[in-house]
Amino acid sequence: MSGIKYYMTLQLLLNTVIFIAVQALCRHS
Repeated sequence: MSGIKYYMTLQLLLNTVIFIAVQALCRHS
């Protein structure tokens, strides 16, 4: 059960990082 919680937290963190990266890329262009 705790493994799923860890995976979900990791997924959320990854989504946030990707979102910020995309925003930064759009601003540079």
